Order: sequence, then C-alpha cells, then structure tokens
Amino acid sequence: MGLKFKAILMLAVVLLQVTVLSHFTLFGVIPNFIFAFSFALCIINDNVESVVFATVTGLLVDMLTGANIGINTLLYMYTAIAAIILISFAYQKSMKVVIPMCLAASFLYEFIFGILSFLFRGAEIALGDIFSVVVPACIVNTLVFIPVYVLLSRIRFEKKRKGIRYEQQI
Repeated sequence: MGLKFKAILMLAVVLLQVTVLSHFTLFGVIPNFIFAFSFALCIINDNVESVVFATVTGLLVDMLTGANIGINTLLYMYTAIAAIILISFAYQKSMKVVIPMCLAASFLYEFIFGILSFLFRGAEIALGDIFSVVVPACIVNTLVFIPVYVLLSRIRFEKKRKGIRYEQQI
C-alpha cells in the first residue's frame, strides 16, 4: 500500500467513525473501527511508518471528538509500538497469533482509556463499571479487527502478487 492510499484510507476511516459509525452499537458498545484499522496496519506493515500513522490517527480522533487531547494519541502510539515489537517475535502473522494480540491490545487500550477518562473528568472510578464496558468493547473491537485485517492483508497481497512495487520496509 502506498503512502497516499494509506493516508486517504486513514482519513476515511476516521471520518466514518466520528460521523456515521458512532451511532451504531454492538452488545451495547460502539465498535472502534479506528483502533481496528490502525492495529491491523501496524501488524501488516511492521515499520516506523505505521507508528506515525497510528499517532496521527489518534490525534485526529482526539481533535474531532473533542476528547482530552493526547489520550488517544498516546494510546494509539504505544499500541502500535507494542504491536510491532510483538509481531517481530512471532513466527508468522497468522490469525492464531494476531487475534489474541488484538484482544489483549484492545483490552489494555479500553482499560487505560477508561481509567484516564475517569481521572481527567474528576469522577470516582468504579472498577465494576469499567469492566462492564471494557470486556464487551475489547470483544467487539476484535470482531471488527478480523475483517479489517483480512481486507488490508488481501490488498497488500494483491499488489505484491501483481508485481506492483510497494514501499520498502524500514
């Protein structure tokens, strides 16, 4: 995937999530397509460029949702770095490896985001409330991640198979 294609796709996913997809719920939770997209991109293209895309995506989410600037930016960046480090130790990028990674990353993202949101709002933290949101959210995010990962993998594989030159890994 080229740099321009990734940038356009990232912007489209962010705008769709913030405008249209934020009104749909699954198991009482809004699916986080942006997290699924950035995590899949980091696993498929395990390079520094993916960390930059995840960080910019987090910043866009923070700016467009009016949330506390920096929470999503830092969480997306750290998730991208962790994904790249963990996938470098994996023997292959099969679904057996990638799905548990997404489940764990989504759990940590949702848990830390929930705690930081409560702390910045000045509200009391109720761990029962956090877990009643975090567990369904990480399951929904993983369910959203699977088709996104398959789609992005196929796009990259088709370009590689057709002989189209793509960016060199760092």
